[in-house]
Amino acid sequence: MQLFSANLKSDKPEVAQISCVLFKKYFLDNSEGVSSADFDQMLQVVMDSLDFQTQPLILLRRKGDIISKIYSL
Repeated sequence: MQLFSANLKSDKPEVAQISCVLFKKYFLDNSEGVSSADFDQMLQVVMDSLDFQTQPLILLRRKGDIISKIYSL
């Protein structure tokens, strides 16, 4: 999870986008064994990585997908 969270803050949009996709697939699509405290931590990591000034819209959408998935779980 630390690797995904570090890559979410990457300066390279491509790295951050693929990290978003893998983060969602690995942790959220199969959430067995993931506690509510883990979801809270994931949400905080994603929220901290948002930068509306410099990040492209596609990356912000991917991060929004993660946030909405966490709230739905």
